[in-house]
Amino acid sequence: MNERLEAVLARTSRGLVPAATILLVLLLSLVPLNLPYFSQVAPAVTLIAVFYWTIYRPDLLPPVTVFVLGALQDLVVGTPLGMSALVLLLTSGFVSSQRRALLGKSFAIIWLGFAVTALCGALLSWVAASLYFLTMVRIVPVLVQGAVTAALYPLFAWCLSHVHRRLVG
Repeated sequence: MNERLEAVLARTSRGLVPAATILLVLLLSLVPLNLPYFSQVAPAVTLIAVFYWTIYRPDLLPPVTVFVLGALQDLVVGTPLGMSALVLLLTSGFVSSQRRALLGKSFAIIWLGFAVTALCGALLSWVAASLYFLTMVRIVPVLVQGAVTAALYPLFAWCLSHVHRRLVG
């Protein structure tokens, strides 16, 4: 009985790793960095984690988890409720549809795929924010945020791949 329980607990804990890492990067993104204008162009690190896990372990990141983490992000960051959830869900859906094309490709191709995804996510956030506030939000910070997010993908992907290998297997 103990071995069976241990196996269930091990499988369950491995299954929670993607959600836990997304939550961790969300919390890390809340650490204040006293850099001018950083809050306007802060990288979308949760987008990086959703992209990564959707490619490599989509079975461990169901849409409901993506939605809940996106809504939580909206609550703690102060963005309009549902905006991050929408962006992360659409990203997860898009990446799921392209997963077969990305698997087995070089890191450069995956990075390029993420760069396009980050830019689309930034533009979608811009449209959603503009509609929410009923005014055209400045687009330059949004584009810079997309570029910064894309530039940081290798660092976060490296960290997530280590977590993936060590904790998920």
